[in-house]
Amino acid sequence: WWTDSSGYKLEGDIAFNNRITNWYTGLAGTPPSGRFDLISVATHEAGHIFGLDHASNANQVMYYGIRQGVNKRVKRSGDLHGMSVRY
Repeated sequence: WWTDSSGYKLEGDIAFNNRITNWYTGLAGTPPSGRFDLISVATHEAGHIFGLDHASNANQVMYYGIRQGVNKRVKRSGDLHGMSVRY
C-alpha cells in the first residue's frame, strides 16, 4: 500500500501468483478440492489493506492460511469486530 506523509493509506494493490494454476474463480459455492478460492484469498488480502492482522482462529477470513477446497468469503464475527475497531 501507499500512504501520504501522515500515514493515511491512499492506495493498496493485491497481486496474485500466476504460477499457481489451480485457482477457483467461480462466484458461488465451495471450490472443488485441490483448488484455491480466489475470492477468499482476495478478501483476506483486502483485510490487510484495511489494517487487519492475522487471526488465530482458523475459521476467520484473516487466519494466516487457507486450504484448497475451502470457501472463506463470509466474514466471521472476529473479522467484523476487527473492522469495527479500525473504523
